Amino acid sequence: MNTFDKIKKILEYGSGKAVVLDHEANPAFIVMSWREYEKMLHTIDVLRGLPQQTHHIPRPSNDQLTLDDLPL
Repeated sequence: MNTFDKIKKILEYGSGKAVVLDHEANPAFIVMSWREYEKMLHTIDVLRGLPQQTHHIPRPSNDQLTLDDLPL
C-alpha cells in the first residue's frame, strides 16, 4: 500500500486528520478529510465573529514545536 492510500485509510477510519512526518520524523504536513476541513472553516468563521482580544498570546516559533503541541 502506498503512502497516499495509507493516508486515505487513516482519514476514512480514524479521526479525519493525520500528521505526515518528514524523513527525520518531524511533522511536515497536516492532512484532513473534506468534512474536517469544512468544520475547521466553520470554526474560523465563528472565531472571526468574536470580539478581538487586546492581549498578545506568545506563540512558539516553528522550530520549537513538538508533536505534543499539535491538536490531535
